[in-house]
Amino acid sequence: MAFKYFLRPQAQDEFEESLLWYLDRSISTSENFINQLENTFDRLCKNPFLGKCTYRNFYEIKIKKFPFNVVYFIEEANNQIVIVSIFHDKRNPERKFKE
Repeated sequence: MAFKYFLRPQAQDEFEESLLWYLDRSISTSENFINQLENTFDRLCKNPFLGKCTYRNFYEIKIKKFPFNVVYFIEEANNQIVIVSIFHDKRNPERKFKE
């Protein structure tokens, strides 16, 4: 059964901030960012264990062509992937895992 994903408010904020940053620089790059992020979400919905389990019950998967990781955990009982962060590679990694 396919999973659905849900973005926590922090992940939504990180997405919006990143998108605005790319929009200021290039419309085509911002569109590519959205497409790569959607592709990552689609892949996770088909196979939630595709990412690497890096800390407790948190998984990470790299967004292709961009310096971001999607940080998430899986609620198998609800068939849901909870996205907790769209984390830029240059940020402090200690802030990455918040449930």
